Amino acid sequence: MRVLPLISALSKLRIFIPPGLRPLEARQSILLAIQELGNRFPQGFPKLNPVKDMKVNDPEIVKLVNQIEEVEQKLFSHPMHKVC
Repeated sequence: MRVLPLISALSKLRIFIPPGLRPLEARQSILLAIQELGNRFPQGFPKLNPVKDMKVNDPEIVKLVNQIEEVEQKLFSHPMHKVC
């Protein structure tokens, strides 16, 4: 099993990825696409919401997503968060 330590969240944005990534031009096109998205979304990429974006209606999942949003809102509104 391969660990992907650089993935911290999933976004609802999509980009086209060429079928082969060996040529330098293919990798550069992906880099340019990601940089362009970074310019369009300076506050960060919009996160994928399983309830709204994927139409997941399981009550337990909806409850967990709501709890996560509440905790994130408390975390980001805390004065110590702005210090870091």
